[in-house]
Amino acid sequence: MLSFHQKETCEGIIQHLEMREHTKHTSPEARVEMTFRFGNQLYAIEHTGIEPFDGFMKHQNRSRDLVKPLEAGAAAALGARNRNAHAS
Repeated sequence: MLSFHQKETCEGIIQHLEMREHTKHTSPEARVEMTFRFGNQLYAIEHTGIEPFDGFMKHQNRSRDLVKPLEAGAAAALGARNRNAHAS
């Protein structure tokens, strides 16, 4: 399954901002991507990922199956070429 490395990316950005601001206010357990208030109620939202175009995740999840035959064909062709080179 495709991984967004979302946690690592967000953590790197937070660490950069903390260094820039010379502070360390945010607990790793409390970090979320967005907070907002409606009246006195605090809400926090975290998303799972954003596709750069429609069908990106579906395509990424299928890509391994699409590439396997190409890899096998290339390996077979290169193997045959190497066998023929050694036979000469």
